[in-house]
Amino acid sequence: MAALPLHQRPPMRELGRRSETADHPFKREMAQNRRQPAPPPATHHVPMILAEAIGQRQVIAAACSAALALGLTPGMAVTQARALIPDLDIRPADRAADAALLDDLALHAVRQWTPTACVSGEDGLWLDLTGVAHLHGGEARFCHRLIRFCRRFGLTARVAVASTPGTAHALTRFGRDVVQLVPGGQEAQALAPCPPPRSA
Repeated sequence: MAALPLHQRPPMRELGRRSETADHPFKREMAQNRRQPAPPPATHHVPMILAEAIGQRQVIAAACSAALALGLTPGMAVTQARALIPDLDIRPADRAADAALLDDLALHAVRQWTPTACVSGEDGLWLDLTGVAHLHGGEARFCHRLIRFCRRFGLTARVAVASTPGTAHALTRFGRDVVQLVPGGQEAQALAPCPPPRSA
């Protein structure tokens, strides 16, 4: 090759070297996955509850949105719920499996979204978005992306972003909106519609 005159040497492109930048392999995979429509969230035509034993009583541990709309709430006796809705779908609650799932979600959050994440209570996650929200297109975009992520696995979620963990915790459990962003200094106004805390 070196013996050839300069004008007869093949261009570098033909020798297997490329001058343009290569496609990012993960971005190409993400674009292909984006084209595939996400499966619809799991829905139940028959109201479903999860029951657990507390002492000698069977009580509701969790209920689907259809059951909640009919007035079945966690803590209600299963016998009372069955009397109200005879064709109720009753399944046993598995706290250990729920805790394992939350641990997996927290680990996924640490790997993909933010270095600071942990399980909050029995049914929630706490994520610290300080310094990382811009990497996901801002807080609002990240929240809607998180909702879509949960729906792909048949989970429902409520997300709140606030300057204090207590405000975010209260709004995720008692807020009315699926996604709620609270600007700094407006925590009291955001918490006003929530029910007052129960006294011990």
